[in-house]
Amino acid sequence: MIIDRELIAAHPRQAIWKIGMVLATVIIDAGISLDSEAAPASANNSAKSDTSARAAKPSSAAANNSKPSSAAANNSKPSSAESAARTPASTRTRSALSPVKTKMRDGWLVLFECIGQGKCRAKLSFYDAKMETGVFESFVVKPDYHLVQFTNPDNKTRYAQDIDSWARTVRSQEFLNFIKNCKKKRIGTAKLCGLNCTSYQCLDSNGSPRAEFHVTRQIRLSRELEEALCRHTTVPPGFGMPVEMRIFARFGRPPITTVKILSWKKAQFPESEFRLPKHFHKVNRIEEVWLASDGVVRDADLQDFFEYRFPKDQPRK
Repeated sequence: MIIDRELIAAHPRQAIWKIGMVLATVIIDAGISLDSEAAPASANNSAKSDTSARAAKPSSAAANNSKPSSAAANNSKPSSAESAARTPASTRTRSALSPVKTKMRDGWLVLFECIGQGKCRAKLSFYDAKMETGVFESFVVKPDYHLVQFTNPDNKTRYAQDIDSWARTVRSQEFLNFIKNCKKKRIGTAKLCGLNCTSYQCLDSNGSPRAEFHVTRQIRLSRELEEALCRHTTVPPGFGMPVEMRIFARFGRPPITTVKILSWKKAQFPESEFRLPKHFHKVNRIEEVWLASDGVVRDADLQDFFEYRFPKDQPRK
């Protein structure tokens, strides 16, 4: 800065004012230059702090932008099947990996034939029995061993009958009294249908055989169920599981086989096999279970029953 001495001497106040303005400009310019040199450093420091802050915590705007809406979250939410597929096997629960196991029972599947019902299939466990005829089913199950409970899966009916009352519908009271009171004589052993059997005769008051039956212990049942099945098939109880029974007719006619096991094998059944269907409606007559297609007995139902039991294309024996 050049100071004019003559100007100062001639106009001292103006010279002082001009000098002050020049000095002020120099100071301001110096301050600006100092700020501009310090600004990049402070800007770098603030940028570093902002970057670290962003890394540590997103801003509210970024958080709002990155947060999906509830609709988007619902749409993007994977299904249970997709979640199971994406979830590592080690973190899945055992119930999700393996299905619920059905409780099974050991038992026997028996095909037998008896008068009045033809060929039937019996599913036996140690405590319970279920017989299937193709038209209706009958149950003898714990603890109601004194009952035969009939059901019809087609018309959803059920009927319960005392087991001794049922026996009187298929055998005469005279015959039942004889079986109950006659002398039983063991006559040996036999192998019937692959079963080791013990054979007995039913003797009348004169000592003449009137019937013959074969039983086995090879099919093991509870004492209560075994006795109930004997009463159900009118075989003398207390000797074993019924295998075959024959009644000797009079006047030289051939004996009548009332019950006979045709085949058997060990099997397993789900526990539900022996549960009575509670949603079936009760009826007052057994014919409504045996015959009726809709729970009401009609003549056509009786005809259908006999055509099913005795098909026309097969000669009756």
